[in-house]
Amino acid sequence: MGVSMSILKRAVKAMAVVGVMAAALAPGSSSALPPDAVIVTYYSETGEEVGGSFTLCNGERGTWGEQTPYFTTDTRSCNIRPWPVFSGS
Repeated sequence: MGVSMSILKRAVKAMAVVGVMAAALAPGSSSALPPDAVIVTYYSETGEEVGGSFTLCNGERGTWGEQTPYFTTDTRSCNIRPWPVFSGS
């Protein structure tokens, strides 16, 4: 009986690992695409642009420069097609 319990425990652990992996890849998990595209521009106290960050509708993210308490945010819905295009304004 000890051997069959050991096999059962291994089978349960394997099923748990598969379940966790499936949950990580499932729609609606942390890999879901954002509802909005967001561009944040950071400024110095004198109003010069010193950094920025973005999250795009395809899930791409990035940052550059400094993050300061002075910033503007440009948000556009990803629920429109074609996806929003950000220009210099």
